[in-house]
Amino acid sequence: MRLVLATAGGALLAAAFAASVHAGEETVIVHLGDSITSTIYLEKREKIAAVLQKRLEKAYPGRAFRNVNLGLDGEWVEAFLKNRYDRVLKKRVARADIFVVRYGTNDAQKGKKPPAFTKDLETLVGRLKKDYPGCTIILGTGPHIAKLPWCNEHQYGPNWQAIRDLGRKAGLAVADVYKAFEAVHADGRTVLGRDGNPKDMHPNARGVEVTADVLMKVLKGVLSRERR
Repeated sequence: MRLVLATAGGALLAAAFAASVHAGEETVIVHLGDSITSTIYLEKREKIAAVLQKRLEKAYPGRAFRNVNLGLDGEWVEAFLKNRYDRVLKKRVARADIFVVRYGTNDAQKGKKPPAFTKDLETLVGRLKKDYPGCTIILGTGPHIAKLPWCNEHQYGPNWQAIRDLGRKAGLAVADVYKAFEAVHADGRTVLGRDGNPKDMHPNARGVEVTADVLMKVLKGVLSRERR
């Protein structure tokens, strides 16, 4: 079985899908989320697809990897379900084995408190399981913002906890990026800021590396179970 990773956008994405989806040959990993997932402001080699590609190839020599990154700036779960689930995901991805779902920031900005956010996530998880039978779903928390403690505690933090709670309730793996970022910030380093602004919540290149650390731990667990 091959594990496939790809980037999103234009002809590259179309070519990736055309080349990668051959039943029985590949494990397809799809990333869903907002600008924290898409990171369109970074160089290609710094984005999560390229970073994970390198990590997975080293960890699993002889296997091919590609990540399908469908993250979109400004998106929240309800908007994805309404606007892009059928039009983009279902039309472009015929089969998928692993989904990494990382929403919550824009959901909070749209006034989605944990109960409503959780309901939207449950709807998304249910549709993914129905349309992609046997898929593995990994939920991911968002970033810890060192310079904005109020946001961590009151604006975004409740949704990150809702993700953890849903993971436990539904038996889904959780990639807790928030806790990893918090640990880095406690050491006086930063993993945020597109333009060096520590109050910007988007991960810089180092932040993507830390995110990849967290995801690799979860993916290794998934892949080890897959091979049994």
